[in-house]
Amino acid sequence: MKETTPLPKIQRVAPVSPTLQQLEKALAAGAGTAHFWQDLQRNGTPLVEPVDDSHKRVTFLWRGAKQNVFILGSPAGDHDPLFRLGDSDVWFRSYVVPADTVMQYKLAPDVPLVNGSPRDQRRAILVSAQRDPLNPLTLGEKYADRWNQFSLLDLSPARFLLCASYRAACSLRFAYAQNIVQRTSGQQS
Repeated sequence: MKETTPLPKIQRVAPVSPTLQQLEKALAAGAGTAHFWQDLQRNGTPLVEPVDDSHKRVTFLWRGAKQNVFILGSPAGDHDPLFRLGDSDVWFRSYVVPADTVMQYKLAPDVPLVNGSPRDQRRAILVSAQRDPLNPLTLGEKYADRWNQFSLLDLSPARFLLCASYRAACSLRFAYAQNIVQRTSGQQS
């Protein structure tokens, strides 16, 4: 198995995520998406589900785009489109990634389709790209707007980096958790 692979495009018809499969059945039975979005508001995104001991399925989600959504900095290394779940307000894209993946990304809703070069289309994506509004982990200036921050996906139980100044291991998770605690408690750093 490749380390990071996008799931098959067949998911345009049937999502691979068990959670989205359940939602698809509920939608077919006449339910709405409000409860689904409330759960995500409470638990955060992206949606992470186990695959095996060394891989997880990560599903990036967006609510309510009219035409399209792209992920900037996808696990596959491209600007991949998300897929719409039927006629609902749910847009999604799933990947199987190593269980200790750490990456940054942005989502770009309703990107205008540009008649031009691939570079021109990339610029349109960059202009629309913003942090994931349901992911509490962000990178960037503390008071920057949503377009000047990245969202962080951190699946690692404890990721260590060698800190040159201390020549010791520093836990990224601790730094991110400390930043979140400071933001929630109103402390200034």
